[in-house]
Amino acid sequence: MIRKNKLKKNFKNKKLQIGTWSSIPILNIIDVLGTTNLDFVIIDMEHGSVSYETLEGMVRAAYSTSITPIVRLSSSSENEILRVLETGVQSIMIPHINSVEKAKTVSEYCKYRPLGKRGLSPYTFSHKYTHQNLDKSLQNNNKENFLGILVEGKEGLDNLDEICKVPNIDVIYLGLFDI
Repeated sequence: MIRKNKLKKNFKNKKLQIGTWSSIPILNIIDVLGTTNLDFVIIDMEHGSVSYETLEGMVRAAYSTSITPIVRLSSSSENEILRVLETGVQSIMIPHINSVEKAKTVSEYCKYRPLGKRGLSPYTFSHKYTHQNLDKSLQNNNKENFLGILVEGKEGLDNLDEICKVPNIDVIYLGLFDI
């Protein structure tokens, strides 16, 4: 089954999206939020204590409801981006972006070739644990993954105009408390 990213579609169509944050590593929280009229929940790995194992369950819990999970990573490292995306989540927020180079790098880590450099194992939830129809799965991932970045600090603000020009970034969020 190819999953479409409802959040990305609604952003593209300029439909208002309302969501909340959760840094509490409990799957039931996501189940409860999924009974509301919220469009998304940001699962916070940066300031929360969410582990990769718990994250995977939280992502699946969200997908079993009408709420879209977005994961805020704790870093912009290639390894963390890959591990979070392998949980099957389609929407991520990456913190501490303060330069064009860093924005380009994280964008490349989120996309498979030819758009990026994301590592590949078809035997993950992200590809339904199979290499069958892999070309379609790779294309869908490149098309449907939603990348948000958190521009933080004075350097980030100074480079904001140029950061906004980096391709494949869907949302730029200003980290107000880090500015």
